[in-house]
This record gives sequence, structure tokens and C-alpha cells, in this order.
Amino acid sequence: MIYFPIPAPDMRTELWTKAFGKDFELAPSVNIKKIAKEYELSGGAITNVLRYCGLKAISKQEKMIEEEDIYAGIRKELIKEGKTI
Repeated sequence: MIYFPIPAPDMRTELWTKAFGKDFELAPSVNIKKIAKEYELSGGAITNVLRYCGLKAISKQEKMIEEEDIYAGIRKELIKEGKTI
């Protein structure tokens, strides 16, 4: 097992912002800086949340990532780590 430290809030903001890329659009209500500051997630966990959100958007036949889907994905990741929101 290799240990990767949790990225700082600025790096998490960058990871969140770049990860959605051009394939999806964030709903206007989404505040990436707030999410990055409040939730200490690893890069891998952020990627998993993004995959979850992408699948949710595709299942709704949309390109819009909604805030509630991001929080649901974060909740799933935290539960896997034995934490809660």
C-alpha cells in the first residue's frame, strides 16, 4: 500500500475543476471552492465522485452535474472510508 497525503484545499479545488472537463457542465448552484474546503478527499476519492456524477448525469440524459449528485458521491466515498458527512 502506498500512502498519498490528502491534497490541500487549493489543490482539491484544482482537481475538482479540471476533472469535469468539457464533457460535463456544473450547475450554477455548485460551489467547487466550498466543496474542496469542506471535504478532505484524496485525488482518487474525487475521481470516484466525478465518475458517480457522470453516470448520474448520463442516466438522466443530461450533461449537467447537479450539486445533490456531488454530495451523494461524496457521501458514498466517506462511507467507504468509515466517515460520515
